[in-house]
Amino acid sequence: MAVLGAYVYLWFYKPEYLTWWKRSTDRLVEGGSSQLPYPWGDRLESTIGNFGIWVQLTAAILIFRSTLGILLLMIRIMRKSKPPR
Repeated sequence: MAVLGAYVYLWFYKPEYLTWWKRSTDRLVEGGSSQLPYPWGDRLESTIGNFGIWVQLTAAILIFRSTLGILLLMIRIMRKSKPPR
C-alpha cells in the first residue's frame, strides 16, 4: 500500500522521479538481457518490456520490503544487545 501511495503522490507532485525509476528499470532489464546469448536475450527483454509497469511496481515493492526488513532486523539486534536495567 505504501508503494502505491508513493506512486500516486509522485505522479501528481514529482513525475520526474517516476521517469527516473522507469528509465532505471529499463536499463537494468536491457543490461541483464544483454548478458544472455543472442536469441534468448532479445526474447527476455521484449517479454519483460511488455509487462512494463508491473515489472516496475514489483521491483519497487521488493525493494521497499527488503529495506523495511533490514531496518526492522537492525532494530531488533540493537534492542537485544542492550543490557537489561
